[in-house]
Amino acid sequence: MNLIVQDIPSNEDLVSAAQKLGIPYSLHKVIPFSDTVQPNIAPQSEGIVFGGRTLQKVAEAAGVKPGTFNSDCFTYSVMLENLSDLCLNFDANIGQFDSVSITEDSFIRPDADDKSFVGHIITPENLTAWQKSTELISADEYSTLYSHSKVVTAKAREIIEEYRVFIIGGKISVYSLYRKYGVYYPSNIVDKNILDFAAQIIQTWIPHECCVLDLALTETGIKVLEFNCLNDSGCYAANLEKLLQDLYEYLHE
Repeated sequence: MNLIVQDIPSNEDLVSAAQKLGIPYSLHKVIPFSDTVQPNIAPQSEGIVFGGRTLQKVAEAAGVKPGTFNSDCFTYSVMLENLSDLCLNFDANIGQFDSVSITEDSFIRPDADDKSFVGHIITPENLTAWQKSTELISADEYSTLYSHSKVVTAKAREIIEEYRVFIIGGKISVYSLYRKYGVYYPSNIVDKNILDFAAQIIQTWIPHECCVLDLALTETGIKVLEFNCLNDSGCYAANLEKLLQDLYEYLHE
């Protein structure tokens, strides 16, 4: 197994884990506002990508295998179709960015797991201003968000704790608490009830047998926040050596 890693500070712990395990890796810088990386990726090579969308696209174009664990199912709309009221935002509205409207402070995020913008709470006034700012962006111009982009809006809800669970081969691999009451709080101590709920979700539906599941602890119980592609998900306090070991075993079954 070889790792194709984006050369950014947040991947330093991953590189350290690979070094400890003797797993070969290569580092690649992404050139901003382009589909170029340096150094380039060898065509038809073997490896797993750990980096953003640009690095993933370059690796896919080069024919790297297995490369990424992407799936067309990594959208909020598909998740809602399969998990409905198990999701925190079970009553979300989904539509084109230029047509969505809200009457109170609401949560907004992309429908796709494309990192076009970070999900956040927005006021009606700021949403209107944001929509106007995208009106003049044509489809052939570079932008992370367009008027026709599909987005999700939902009622703002209080979250007590947020957890990330890494799933490898349809099984729980590693996990981390990453936020408490909206404050960054990484910890690898995760209660059994969180992991039991994650196991229930795996049995019900997941978008890919290798993916990342984010969960929210709320006053009404545990809910699904979202699924993320494993290749570009932050690991917080998760055990990276175990994650890489589980990936190796999965790929060599």
